Amino acid sequence: MSHFSKESKVINLMSTRYHPPFTLTSRQVNLVAEICEWIGRWGGRASPLSPQLRKANQIQSIQTDRVSDQVGDQVKRILSVFGKDEALAAAVLMERLGLKHLPTFRRNYLKPALALGLIRMTQPDSPNSPTQRYRLASRP
Repeated sequence: MSHFSKESKVINLMSTRYHPPFTLTSRQVNLVAEICEWIGRWGGRASPLSPQLRKANQIQSIQTDRVSDQVGDQVKRILSVFGKDEALAAAVLMERLGLKHLPTFRRNYLKPALALGLIRMTQPDSPNSPTQRYRLASRP
């Protein structure tokens, strides 16, 4: 008889509507969906590049693929203003990009490109040096 009463309690609990101690807004659900889409994009990356590419072209292709997958137009733009083996000051980069606001340049252009390893500092031990320059990072 006690076994039957346990089953009754379980069935009774299952039939009542559960209310979690929190609520999800549609904004939260949309953010979760967006995160899942990004994870799917990163997980489904294309196969490695063909080995017959020359090293310089392979480096450029890898950088372009990484930029396209992970960042926006700002990083694409900052990479496009560098010449071959050119080390440029932040002021020169800003001038070539047509930008005037240093904090926006740092936040939207410089820091994302540095974080992805697409450009590098000439003086990494002195990031705030007035003689600091930036150059395209070489990729093996």
